Amino acid sequence: MTGWVLPLLVGMIALGAAYVRRRLIAVTVVGTSMAPTFTGGERVLVRRTGVHRLRHGDVVVVRWTPPTPSLQGTTGELVLIKRVTAVAGDPVPAEVAEAAGRPAASAVPAGAFVLIGDNVERSVDSRICGLFHAPNLLGIMVRRLGVPGSRR
Repeated sequence: MTGWVLPLLVGMIALGAAYVRRRLIAVTVVGTSMAPTFTGGERVLVRRTGVHRLRHGDVVVVRWTPPTPSLQGTTGELVLIKRVTAVAGDPVPAEVAEAAGRPAASAVPAGAFVLIGDNVERSVDSRICGLFHAPNLLGIMVRRLGVPGSRR
């Protein structure tokens, strides 16, 4: 009877690990756009989720491809960590309106959201990128993991 317990336990652990890997990702912060909240090299745990779960003040991770290769010295997709400042139905902030191609105070459309970095002078965010959309969203930060090799 006990011959099936170990394989069952191993299978359950494997399924649990697969579930966690699909739902959670670790992201390393690069740059100073979220200083002083986060520093370069710090790692955060992100829960994959949909745009419907976003709330003001959430720290999220998104994918973004610059429209011109010269921006940030890259030619590919960037992973950004920013703070949510407006969600669907909220007014488009004045400082974002031009980049978003929408009048200030018009409603953020369904499936879209506005992100601003905590270090506004050093942040590539909705003031440059415009609105972010559901397919860009990787997830919401749920925990700080610290800097690898440090005892935080």
